[in-house]
Amino acid sequence: MKIKSVKAIEVDVAPRPKTQPRVSKLDTDGFVSPMQRYPELKRSDWGNNWKRTACVVTAEDGTWGFGLTLHSGVTVPLINDHIGPLIEGENCMATERIWDLMQKVTAPYGTAGVSSFAISAVDNALWDLKGK
Repeated sequence: MKIKSVKAIEVDVAPRPKTQPRVSKLDTDGFVSPMQRYPELKRSDWGNNWKRTACVVTAEDGTWGFGLTLHSGVTVPLINDHIGPLIEGENCMATERIWDLMQKVTAPYGTAGVSSFAISAVDNALWDLKGK
């Protein structure tokens, strides 16, 4: 059975707080980070506001698998514009082969970091599809 489509979208799965957060009892003076080298940046400046990425891999027969990952700002276009089109038409049961292909194809810009998050979403969706 071949992969018909690979689609990634941004989703917001952050829990909505129902009560007021408690004040932390931990002393924050013990916090250490390489970013402390830049005192002009607040800790809230270190991150990003990206949501999660949901990836759906659909097979020829309509069966689909679901994978979830972080950093939608970069992983959604990476999946939709690069990884997805390359693996469409591949055997959806050949998870090891597809994982190796994804690793090799992302090598020019690094298989670690955000590439690994995109690969993980697709890989999880493939294993979910394979399990069905």
